[in-house]
Amino acid sequence: MSDEFLAEVKQVVADPTAGPRLNDLLNAEAASLIVALTGQEFDLGAASTNEAVIGRLDRYATLTGDLAHAMTLGARWSGDSLRPIWPAVIERIVSAVDRGHGQTLWADLSLYPGVLLMYASGVGAIAGGRYDNLRANLLDSRMHFRNEWRRGVELLYPAAVLDGRQARAAGLPNTFTTVSDRVAADLRPLVADVVPDDAAFGRLFDRFEYLLGLVYIDVAKIEWGPTGRFVADLYGGGVDEVIEAEIAQSGVAWAPLGAGLFGGSAARLEESLGRWRKHVQAVRNEARFFRR
Repeated sequence: MSDEFLAEVKQVVADPTAGPRLNDLLNAEAASLIVALTGQEFDLGAASTNEAVIGRLDRYATLTGDLAHAMTLGARWSGDSLRPIWPAVIERIVSAVDRGHGQTLWADLSLYPGVLLMYASGVGAIAGGRYDNLRANLLDSRMHFRNEWRRGVELLYPAAVLDGRQARAAGLPNTFTTVSDRVAADLRPLVADVVPDDAAFGRLFDRFEYLLGLVYIDVAKIEWGPTGRFVADLYGGGVDEVIEAEIAQSGVAWAPLGAGLFGGSAARLEESLGRWRKHVQAVRNEARFFRR
């Protein structure tokens, strides 16, 4: 981990006049990461084996750590003038890999650095109450994937990287939310200076996953969205009740609405929330019968 890079990010991230310096810092780090992500180590044409999955995940997490840490700091502390930097970094990292060839397993797994960046920024934004930064990273980042342009929220979530069956076959822990659990474990040390308490981190992580899925269902206009740890009995599943109570109490003053999520429309939020609630309940029912 580069202490010098992160120390410099911390010095400038809350300074509205520091955009050029911060942009240079982040893009230099992104350039180094891209060299690694597009190298022979991550050849998408290599034979795909379950045994190699964990090794690639480990390397992705190690290589992406500093930039993910910086994304947490940025989403937590930066304001309006710096906001365009963060989704642009996510776009650059995800778009650098040519997924037009090779094994589907490796192409999907190569999204993992982008997932870490998205989750790191999501936890940081929610920790700081910066739903404006959350909105930007979810909706303003756009990437070309399998002949479609997709927003960050539509592409960067654990199930897009690896489904549960594949993850367990590769040797990841036998839990209902295997890949989400892996993301949480990789992310925890990267956000420790922003969220030092483990229990607080768990609540923020679950809140981000809940909002990610709700925003996904809203923009995709379908009945499915990515869920996460909060649906598993092991984690209690209380974040949905907490957020729904906030919405009921705050109405149009609910902070994510004010930041422009759901088009700023309470009616649109309510419609999307109805579809999301049904989906979450269906997945939670599956979790109750999952054999560990």
